Amino acid sequence: MPDNSGLRKTYLALYDTVPGGTGYLKQLSDPDTMFEVFSRAKEVMEHCECAKNGGDGCYRCLYAYRQSQDLKLISRKTALAMLTGILDLANKRSRVTTVSKINTNKLFDSGLEQQFIEALRCMHAHPFAESDDAKGRRAIVKDEFINSKPGYSITVNGSVWSVEPQVALGPADGVAIPCKPDFVLTVSNIDESGDVVEHDGRKPVAIFTDGLQYHTGIVAQDSLKREALRQAGYRIWSLDYDDVIGYVQGKDVAQLADPMLAPKSMPSPVAYKSTIGKRTDEFNPSEVSAMAMLEYYLAEPDAERIFAIQALAMSYALNPRNKNVEPQAVDMLHRNEALHGENESTFMICSSWNPSNCTRLKFQSGLCIGEDMRTTEPHVGMVFSDIQRDAAKAKNDDYNPLDALDENEAETFKTQWAAFWHFANVMQFSEYFHAIGDAALRDESMYEPLRNGLRNAPDLQKDNDSEWNDILADPTYVYCADETKEAVKRFIESDIPAPDALGYELLDENEEIIAQAELAWEDGKIVFFPSYDLQSDRENADEFVKRGWTIITENNDDLDKVFASLTEGMER
Repeated sequence: MPDNSGLRKTYLALYDTVPGGTGYLKQLSDPDTMFEVFSRAKEVMEHCECAKNGGDGCYRCLYAYRQSQDLKLISRKTALAMLTGILDLANKRSRVTTVSKINTNKLFDSGLEQQFIEALRCMHAHPFAESDDAKGRRAIVKDEFINSKPGYSITVNGSVWSVEPQVALGPADGVAIPCKPDFVLTVSNIDESGDVVEHDGRKPVAIFTDGLQYHTGIVAQDSLKREALRQAGYRIWSLDYDDVIGYVQGKDVAQLADPMLAPKSMPSPVAYKSTIGKRTDEFNPSEVSAMAMLEYYLAEPDAERIFAIQALAMSYALNPRNKNVEPQAVDMLHRNEALHGENESTFMICSSWNPSNCTRLKFQSGLCIGEDMRTTEPHVGMVFSDIQRDAAKAKNDDYNPLDALDENEAETFKTQWAAFWHFANVMQFSEYFHAIGDAALRDESMYEPLRNGLRNAPDLQKDNDSEWNDILADPTYVYCADETKEAVKRFIESDIPAPDALGYELLDENEEIIAQAELAWEDGKIVFFPSYDLQSDRENADEFVKRGWTIITENNDDLDKVFASLTEGMER
């Protein structure tokens, strides 16, 4: 079923082929019965004899004779992983009137993430080669368990990478701002032959496959999270729908490459050519796709050096040929770098530039003398003028900030938004490059945790750190009330376990939603409301009270007592 994201939603439909029906569907329509079937199926597969013999399925637990032609596609391990994921969320199910009412956010993300894995299967050893034969061997993608959860490995041009999905990272992991990349790829020190190899310097890669609807209006927050990852030693690849799906579909390179990255259209194209020289394979970032550049990074052991030269060359190309110093450009570049904790630089040359017809994407570039007094440092700041989201409307699943624009404006926004991330993919290899959304200039405190490193970030170095990371990394967290954020900080500092979810729906006996809250701990029947919300929407809170829930606000000073049943036995 297509939706406005361009992806197809995938559902499993059960139907009865017997005229008049067997009655099974009516039984399975009961959620408890359905989950009991899932649970029993999982139990059978876990204890089947074929598992003891190292098999991946048999006719006792999974196969059917009518599927004999497709047995190679059927896996007991895959089935167990799927059932485990379903059963782990059994107590969080909710009734919907129609499939169109299902929150598309998670479906969209999971769909695009699945397509990313398909994109990995399309990779080759030499991605920039012109002919298919010259591209070399196709990548090998295998199912693996990474950190006790289903993941993948990809082998391309002899390099083996682990592919871990949905990785919650935070201060406990050396990342100042909690975030949750869709995938983290880490190169192994064991090659495809099983031999130990010397580490070539390539870093873990955090992958973000972003849907435009859910990331419009939060470029400042998204770029902050990516910068925190960069400072923690990661490389970051941001990919949108067109990048991933177009690559999987095998679209022509000309359709996938971003022309805004063309050095020839920058202020100093000659500087790009002279810097590149013969020191790289001379690929032009505007003539290859974002996925192909990721493919190159995964396949090429010398990728760090080559991309660093590309970023340096583009930095010089973005600097003006004249020797003017524009005060406004200097001020903007200083403010950008100050957000990242950089000292003010003295620029010999500094000016602003934006690609042709771009109103939202702007660059400030400046040259200054290096510490050795012999080299120059090309500084580049990139600022994206974002749409301001309506915080109240953003709580609705179907809210799309782009609806405020006409068709042409929305398409222009999409083009420049994608170019912002495409530039960042390449320019991240320069230590003198910083990318921000303009909201960070209006609220400079946003970058304070990054500037102060881990000292000013919430202390998550506890057993429950990953759970709080999930809450803090949720894209909707930025829209929570300040009172909620202050309360979360207190909860973390007080060693309170993380709630079950950000945004909780209370269901009645008919599984209809009757009340909502920002934070809830189901096991303890504890629910959080900002104090102002408690006063303005008492009816909502009363539904929780009627059912025996304890309500807390940011003003509670008895957290130890309230959470005693949940924290008993925990190390404090």
